[in-house]
Amino acid sequence: MSSGGRSPATTSAYTELLARLTAGMFKPGSRLPGERALAESLGVSRATLRIGLNRLAEEDWLVPSSKRGWYVRANVVGEPPNTLQSFTEMALERGMTPRSHVLEKTLRPITFDEAKSLQTAPDAQAVELVRVRYLDDVPICYDRTVLVLARARGIDTADMEDRSLYEFLSTVSGVEIGRSLYSVRSDLMGSTLAPVLNVEATDPALIAEELTFDRAGVPILRATLTYRADSYRFQADLLRPISAS
Repeated sequence: MSSGGRSPATTSAYTELLARLTAGMFKPGSRLPGERALAESLGVSRATLRIGLNRLAEEDWLVPSSKRGWYVRANVVGEPPNTLQSFTEMALERGMTPRSHVLEKTLRPITFDEAKSLQTAPDAQAVELVRVRYLDDVPICYDRTVLVLARARGIDTADMEDRSLYEFLSTVSGVEIGRSLYSVRSDLMGSTLAPVLNVEATDPALIAEELTFDRAGVPILRATLTYRADSYRFQADLLRPISAS
């Protein structure tokens, strides 16, 4: 046995897997081939393979799933503290490739609750845009956004596939986003969104509720964004006020 109780075969399997990971053969967030196929490709037993896999998990390269095998740890993204960025801007700043796939785009009457938060008439028209957001072709976020049609000119007929919403609002609708009220809570992913984001229903999710305003303080959109918890981190700078005493 080698140092640390590792056999040459185990070390070889670990080294080869690490080489494949660092070479980008397995993308962040993707699932590895099944253990049987992986062991055969490496020329080792499944027991030997598992030792290497567990070592890579300890080093934060892999994430085990009791039901679905082994996953490459996803890249973790998050907005810089006190900085509002679009998903596209956030990805590009980190050297990643963003992609958006539109699942639904619906023109409909606004609901009472939406009209209240978006400060518009109860008979206004809204556009509901549902997208899956990807980083390097890995699904990261399920995004359901509602916009006031009158404040987002052209959004009802625009092709939003692989397009930044903030960029569209700026260049087409003439709307410059200024700030966002943002809250985050944790939950389980659930059976509906789990297959969409390629995770299990019992995996953790971070759910962000967002109300976004233009630079004049007019509400433009509200959104519910469900992130894979292994891929998203919320950051904030917290300032303690100076005591008056």
